[in-house]
Amino acid sequence: MVRVVALSRLCFLLAAVSLLAGLITGCGGSSNYAAVPSARSADLTPTAASAWDSESGLRIGTSADFPPANFINERGEIDGFERELGDELCRRMELECEWVRNDWVS
Repeated sequence: MVRVVALSRLCFLLAAVSLLAGLITGCGGSSNYAAVPSARSADLTPTAASAWDSESGLRIGTSADFPPANFINERGEIDGFERELGDELCRRMELECEWVRNDWVS
């Protein structure tokens, strides 16, 4: 019994070493990497709000049938996490948002 356990551990160890060796040799790649700008040097200025026609507003559609993400509350309004997130995004983009309920088409 001891030999079987030792043999199975040895087989597992050999398989793990073989897998690791394969990963190391397969990930060798080349040294010709393209220069990627760092996040610090990249221009992170949002452009969507400036390019958006703020007078037309934004319509956001949801099925409103997946609580707590989206549902119809007791006042008959779309509510839930999606609504809160969408309202906050609209506030930050300084847009008027209209929520619309869409049913899934089967």
